[in-house]
Amino acid sequence: MERQFNRKNQRGNETIMKFSYYAAGIAVASAAWCKSRSRRYPLKKGYAIMNKFVIPGFFLSRPVIKLANHFLNNMKLPDPPSGICKEIKWIETRDKQWLKFTLYKPEKLADSIPCFIYFHGGGFCLEDAPYIHANVAEYAKRAKCMVAFLHYRTSDRYPFPVPFQDCCAGIEYIFRNYETLHIDK
Repeated sequence: MERQFNRKNQRGNETIMKFSYYAAGIAVASAAWCKSRSRRYPLKKGYAIMNKFVIPGFFLSRPVIKLANHFLNNMKLPDPPSGICKEIKWIETRDKQWLKFTLYKPEKLADSIPCFIYFHGGGFCLEDAPYIHANVAEYAKRAKCMVAFLHYRTSDRYPFPVPFQDCCAGIEYIFRNYETLHIDK
């Protein structure tokens, strides 16, 4: 009986030791990973953990991006909050394409107001999501300014630098038309 107890105890100790070795191996591998990522992608202090993440390549494949854009494109946009109106404009790009340009502004405009130009963070891959429109409308309301939101073409259909050039076209449009848009220059 005592022998059986010792064997079970010994097996338990072996299991604990194996677990300890695995845990130590994982800790060493994690430390090496963190050190290599910090060396390869240095960041400003305070952001140390941000360069440790990796997105698997298949998440950024063209079919996945197209599918995501399909869903984003078909989502219902929220209504702007009270006191804010939404105006859709279409602007022409350098390559003679038309881009949607949404302006969120206070319903009661002064002679001219400041303008905040907003480009959503889709990495030139993803289209804008409904929550972004809610945020942008809220910016216009709280800051009492106009928010110009350009819907750039995405790189799943238009290779870089087209999305970047779209953003430049939006800025140029605002600078050329600041008076008719009632923007304070």
